[in-house]
Amino acid sequence: GKDTAGAGAFIHDSDVSVGEDTGVLDLVGSNFSQIDNAEVERKLKSRPDILLNDETVEMAFQCGRDSFILTSKRLLKIDVQGVSGKKVEYLSILWPCIKAFSVETAGNVID
Repeated sequence: GKDTAGAGAFIHDSDVSVGEDTGVLDLVGSNFSQIDNAEVERKLKSRPDILLNDETVEMAFQCGRDSFILTSKRLLKIDVQGVSGKKVEYLSILWPCIKAFSVETAGNVID
């Protein structure tokens, strides 16, 4: 992991809006809400500078303090750790490295 003091603040600042459907249980579960691409991109291009100059945020999702960012160049998982949120782990996977993916639907009551 990468320990960057204060870096976790860029995703869970109050000026980045979480979707209206986000509830208390979403913050501890695995229900990600889409967040504003432009705002995430602005913060990822400030300190610490995570994105490349020609890289853009295509989609961004947040659950609690953790985020998944899909950019023009990679998939970026941001894991804010610890009580203070000062320790942040960044996992970056370039698009050419992704060979397969899986999707699972919620199904219905009978399944």
